[in-house]
Amino acid sequence: MRVYLECEGPVFAGQKRLHDNVLTSREDIPGSIIRASLARSILKKCPLFRFDEADPLGRYNWVYVRDEEKCAGCLQYEICRSFSDWKIGFLRPEGIEVLSFHDRVCKNNKSHGIHTGNDTRCRICGGRLEGASGWKKDGQIYEFKRIRTTRTAIDKYTGTAQEGTLHSVEAIYDPDILWVFEAENVPEGVFRPGDVLRLGKYTAVGYGHFVVKKTEEGLKEKSLNISGSEISLMLETEALLPQDAFDNEPVSNEEYINKWNGILFRGLKSLKLISLQAETDVYRGYDTTRGWGISLKEPYLTIEKGSTFTFEIADLSQAEGEILNLLNNGIGHETENGYGRLKIINEGGQICNE
Repeated sequence: MRVYLECEGPVFAGQKRLHDNVLTSREDIPGSIIRASLARSILKKCPLFRFDEADPLGRYNWVYVRDEEKCAGCLQYEICRSFSDWKIGFLRPEGIEVLSFHDRVCKNNKSHGIHTGNDTRCRICGGRLEGASGWKKDGQIYEFKRIRTTRTAIDKYTGTAQEGTLHSVEAIYDPDILWVFEAENVPEGVFRPGDVLRLGKYTAVGYGHFVVKKTEEGLKEKSLNISGSEISLMLETEALLPQDAFDNEPVSNEEYINKWNGILFRGLKSLKLISLQAETDVYRGYDTTRGWGISLKEPYLTIEKGSTFTFEIADLSQAEGEILNLLNNGIGHETENGYGRLKIINEGGQICNE
């Protein structure tokens, strides 16, 4: 299922904070944020929900069947029964694509369009090319429109601005774009035209109010048309790994590739990782299923979107199944929330229509 949304105002989804007094929204919204919003809406209607009670797996604020006998006749029964099986992808504007690490732009004028990894000079002016990151649409760099507001907190005793709380919030604001995300294993009727989803931060003051415009049932079946002895895959969304997945010990190129193979691509028999371009970072974030007051996550390693992995194909017939498995299931942790999604790219770094 594909769900199309319009945002009625600004939207803010947290990311790594680079400055203490400036909060900048990320540009796509992970499925975990959509899942949390749906859970909040569902639990508000549940008479058996207790905020201080965990589910059998120790998760708070989670949707599940709390009492089989009492819940059997509830209109939300099927939703609660299947909630843990839902797969929810990232929310982003329709039609945009991630810039791969192969993509280049003109150093003199970025409006000269996206160049591939095979280009040595700008096709328009002949100038030098440089790497680019972010998003593209229709062959051009895509930049999100933003709005910046200044906020503070009020001291409840003096009624004046509380010291040290003045900060700026830079949110995404573009009411003309259509947003879309993919969802699987979701019961019929969960997303209906006109429904409101409140996503991200500051929803109580009008941020992140999305309205469902339409849904499309069924997802496009992935099929492969592979030729040649190599194939490259690109991360369409960042992948999550434990913080200690890699150490800082110097190693040879071969040992380094073997580390990636062992962490992300263990078990592949017909695909051999031969090269990669990847950027990593460390992030924490929040997880409200951990309970009130302890929702700060343990640090984890992120492999940034746009990272690419090139494989040598040993057996083409067997490799097709392994490639489809990677495309369908993703890599790393929390793939059910849209993390670690892969796409096939060509030699120039452009996404192929598999």
